Amino acid sequence: MGFAAILLLTGCQAGPPPCPMAPQHWPDSLSADVEALTEPRMAGRRTGTEGARLAADYLAARLNELGLSPWQGQSRQDFQYGPPWAVKTGQNLVAWVPGPPPYRLVVAHYDHLGRVKGQVHPGADDNASGVAVLLALAERAQAAPTAQGVIFAALDAEENGVHGSQALQRALADQPLEWVLNLDMVGRPPRDGRAQLWWRPGWADGKDALAAMAPHLCVEQGRRRMKGHDGWHYDSTKASDHYPFHQAGQNWLYLGVPAHRDYHSPRDQAERLDYPFMAAVTEGAWALLRAH
Repeated sequence: MGFAAILLLTGCQAGPPPCPMAPQHWPDSLSADVEALTEPRMAGRRTGTEGARLAADYLAARLNELGLSPWQGQSRQDFQYGPPWAVKTGQNLVAWVPGPPPYRLVVAHYDHLGRVKGQVHPGADDNASGVAVLLALAERAQAAPTAQGVIFAALDAEENGVHGSQALQRALADQPLEWVLNLDMVGRPPRDGRAQLWWRPGWADGKDALAAMAPHLCVEQGRRRMKGHDGWHYDSTKASDHYPFHQAGQNWLYLGVPAHRDYHSPRDQAERLDYPFMAAVTEGAWALLRAH
């Protein structure tokens, strides 16, 4: 999926650059948050269900526990989507660590597929993993504020059409945003152990972001064309919650892993995640948030 730089020296092909070792210890919150979001009562967190409401309650409590300030006085932000004759409601959770503009925005969707053909799809990697890393980053930012304000948003209704991120982009359209970092599926690295980082095509600062993360995380630039679990190829710019920001002409970064055999299946469970890898993702993303 991703690519490494290839150098040909005297006819010999160089391998990818060495990766930093994954942390041997990681915050207990990473596994605790994933387990909470994938417990049976959440039933896969499908938008509009009781499981999604319970997930939103959990996330609101966690953000409050971490001491973050509700964004513009309200952390729970309802939004509507769909045709006029069948309007549906979702809920984003938005809080921040105040600081000077331009702000940096970190997002991760908390919804998943719910029940499919009678089977619960827990959605551990997709995307309890991204939400757990978002919460770990929020805790760090609250304890050691960065040079700029950072907004953290757990988004609803990604799986059925990135409606939560569309609502958030509209809500923040008049705010001075430097960039948005989208964390989506960061718990199951591929065999080579490398995460992928994508960014807005043509944005020169994307490579700087990759360089800031590389000392802490095994990561490479992702390709524009991605291969899905079903074999179809699709455009990475449209793959997740960064897309509405792309459409609005805003700078974005998308950190994730390729689709694996448990993607969108009942086997996407908490015990299958690689928590040392998630800790490395946290370290890499934290380095990015602190970069100037």
